[in-house]
Amino acid sequence: MMSTSDNESIDSLSQPIVRCATAEEVWPLRHTVLRVGLPFDTAKFDGDLNDTTLHFGAFDDRNVLCCLSLFQSTWNDSDAWQLRGMATVATHRRQGFGQKLLMFAMNAASKEKPDWAFWCNARTTAITFYKQAGWSTETDVFDIPTAGPHVRMYYVAN
Repeated sequence: MMSTSDNESIDSLSQPIVRCATAEEVWPLRHTVLRVGLPFDTAKFDGDLNDTTLHFGAFDDRNVLCCLSLFQSTWNDSDAWQLRGMATVATHRRQGFGQKLLMFAMNAASKEKPDWAFWCNARTTAITFYKQAGWSTETDVFDIPTAGPHVRMYYVAN
């Protein structure tokens, strides 16, 4: 776990503090944004509590405003990070917090495993977001029954 001195954000009055988080801190936002109408436990993913899973959040004084988790996985037969559960509260979307959090998380994970790629199953509504961060689309659209249309995307550092 990183110390508070590793936080990227400076002014908590105007900008959220971007930091490592716990699974318990990200579950409520995941549930509110990604699992609308489903039981709370659907926001808890297999592997959330593994020592190898990394959770990140952008926080104001009291609440998580944006979150994501990175799970150790494989992509194209190589070790990789799978990004899951990225969510942002409606009032803070399209303000750059998601991009800031994504870059923070990818940088932290790359320090731990420098040669690992990143991949995710992205909602079709998030394709542009990931492309703006340098990610590429790998598949056509497919449906995840509890979450709707998705594509697989990936990021490999040059």
